[in-house]
Amino acid sequence: MDPLEDVLALTGASSYVSAGMVAGGRWAVRFEAPGGVKFNSVRRGSCLVHVDGSEPIRLREDDAFLLTQPRGFVLASAEDVSPVPASLIFREAAARTGEREARARGERKAEAHGEEREAQTRGDERENKTRAERETEASGGERKALTRGDEREDQRRGERETEARAGERVAMARAGVGDDVEVIGGGFTFNERGRTLLLPNLPPILHVPGDAPEAATVRWVLQRIGAELGRGDVGATVVAEHLAMVMFVEVLRLHLRSGGAAGWLAGLADPVVAEALRAMHRRPAHPWTVTALAHTARVSRSTLAARFKDLVGTGPVDYLTGWRIEIAAQRLTETSDTLSTIARQVGYGSESALSTAFKRVTGQTPRDYRRG
Repeated sequence: MDPLEDVLALTGASSYVSAGMVAGGRWAVRFEAPGGVKFNSVRRGSCLVHVDGSEPIRLREDDAFLLTQPRGFVLASAEDVSPVPASLIFREAAARTGEREARARGERKAEAHGEEREAQTRGDERENKTRAERETEASGGERKALTRGDEREDQRRGERETEARAGERVAMARAGVGDDVEVIGGGFTFNERGRTLLLPNLPPILHVPGDAPEAATVRWVLQRIGAELGRGDVGATVVAEHLAMVMFVEVLRLHLRSGGAAGWLAGLADPVVAEALRAMHRRPAHPWTVTALAHTARVSRSTLAARFKDLVGTGPVDYLTGWRIEIAAQRLTETSDTLSTIARQVGYGSESALSTAFKRVTGQTPRDYRRG
């Protein structure tokens, strides 16, 4: 098993995309600390991002960043501009969206009434024709009229559907004057265990320069997200949200390759430690020892123990215990399996053995944890 896939499966990760923002002139917008991981990407122009507790970063076209910790941040044209709250400009955008949808509904309703009146008028005109004229036209003229009527109705239906899609799109938030800069954003939410497993091993902000060759996939995904949101086709939001998750995984990959990872993520970037991690994730119930893991990784016991501790921050056996408890915690909350069944699934010979290890790691007994 891939340890990253295993962890993401336990995190309850979900993604969302939010309304974009356009800005121009001198402007600044302050965003409150998010509950999960936040991302933004610059589709046009450039701006500064200043995360609380970090140095400002200049974002250029196609750049993106992930904010992995609950910190407020400011997007701005320059550092010396006083920011307005993001909630204010996004509320204004939502109001514009509501007005546009109401106007579109009114126009569609008026058009429908007009079509009814037009159909009635045409019917009256046909009724006024003589029987002889109707019989003469029945074989040819009426077929043409019906065809033309069908074509007009199809055209109107298509126009109404296009207008409906346009009316449903969310209006862009606006800051400053003009539209020199366009930003799209969204985020990712995780369950409590996911926040504990994944987020502490990431830096507060991950900046992905759009012009970096290794960021080609991230750049492509962000362009697709922008295209989906801009086009407003059926299912666009669902597609954009799935693309956002692809972007998240790709940014994690870039972070691993950069050599700046910490904890078990750092272990994934090391060929020796990664081999031991994969073995434990592939068979978590196996009675692994450091010697057996070292044999799998094709190094000596002392080499694996030292390397694992240095990169991951804990020894291989302690890591295995923690991972078994994570699996047990998931099954306690998501299945009705008995404690003895779960104990066997994660490598413990009895309920009491699992209970002892579970309480040592989480501070709760399995039964208390299941009750919530």
